[in-house]
Amino acid sequence: MQYKKIVFSEWLKIRKSKLWLFLISLVGLPVGYGVYIQTQVVMGIYQYEEENTWLMLLMMVLLFYGTIFLPNIVSLITGTLVNFEKQANDWGHLFLAPIKRGDLYVGKWVWMCLLVVATQVFMIGAIIASGNVFQFQHDLPILLFIGVFILGSLGAISLGSFLFYLFLRIPSNRTVFTINLLCSIPVFFIFSNATNSMLPYFYPWALPVIGMTYASSSNAHLIVYIFFCVALTAVFSILSKRHLKQFEGVPS
Repeated sequence: MQYKKIVFSEWLKIRKSKLWLFLISLVGLPVGYGVYIQTQVVMGIYQYEEENTWLMLLMMVLLFYGTIFLPNIVSLITGTLVNFEKQANDWGHLFLAPIKRGDLYVGKWVWMCLLVVATQVFMIGAIIASGNVFQFQHDLPILLFIGVFILGSLGAISLGSFLFYLFLRIPSNRTVFTINLLCSIPVFFIFSNATNSMLPYFYPWALPVIGMTYASSSNAHLIVYIFFCVALTAVFSILSKRHLKQFEGVPS
């Protein structure tokens, strides 16, 4: 399959980029903050260990990771993948070769998914490693962490599919990064929302943190969440592939 060659060629570009350093830093900051607050303030100053310490640490991390950092990590990943061709003004040259726009999109989309999953794995791994270093006494809620990983990744991938289209449509990457940053700020208030409303489920930037917190609270919430994530991914994947059609056979 042609897209397999595209996936490999994307790897050759990604491995030489500074994306990895940014991902490690942007995951490490909220995890480090959560660990500090949990161990030095909650457990240290207030000596509070009645609740499950793993769950408390997870919530401390998600307070900033899920609301502000993860949406911007997804934006950074998607923008980097699109920017490889945008910087070189190379879309037209790509389609002069026998490459289908669908295969190109799938190749980049696969890497977006892999990098999102890797980010989530690193976040979960950092939390577990930190808890073991500080010798948390409570049992690790494995099923909860698995749910956070799967549903959070699903929300981040659907957001990435949406952002991929924005990066294609808007010439300036800085504009998209700015839009994404501003639109991720309200997610902090959605995270703090105590209501049981499903309205935030229709806000793309809120999907990652909703998946890691409220989506599994009931079957109805879970069904609506999965449906909207799949629909958002499908719709904007189709739109992205259609937008790429304009470059076919057109030299840069």
